[in-house]
Amino acid sequence: MTSSTKEVDMFEKLRANWRSGWLFISISTLLAPVFVPSLPSSNVIGYATAMMVLLSFPSSLFAAPLMIFMGIALGFPPRTLEGMYVNLVLLFCLGVAQWYWIVPRVFGSASNLQTIGFAVNGSRASFPNPIPDEIVRPFDADGRSPVERIIEHQHERKV
Repeated sequence: MTSSTKEVDMFEKLRANWRSGWLFISISTLLAPVFVPSLPSSNVIGYATAMMVLLSFPSSLFAAPLMIFMGIALGFPPRTLEGMYVNLVLLFCLGVAQWYWIVPRVFGSASNLQTIGFAVNGSRASFPNPIPDEIVRPFDADGRSPVERIIEHQHERKV
């Protein structure tokens, strides 16, 4: 393995760890207001919204107009608990779209799909030819299946 291959592998592992970490923190931030009540002394949903703005930073700049539009379209006043949670979900969706869809396409990262060895840029892969019936027959001349032949063969060995 060359050093450049090792560097690419390390970069891919680091990128996968960052993406997994971002997703874990974001989902935890998204679920925190559900399980921890927002009291006047502890504004959990406000902290979660601030955290989600930071986690989805460049795209969160576009969130303010979208939040206003979503509040009007869905009829939630933005200062209610429901409106704040809709804004939190909107920020999460913007972050997911940014980090898992826009950034990989803009910077041209490698695909996340694992291939099974077919040629990607070469000639078209063809499927193997089927095995002829002369080599593998489902039934013998007496009409027995392979399982019946194995059971009968083992029965004959015991006797």
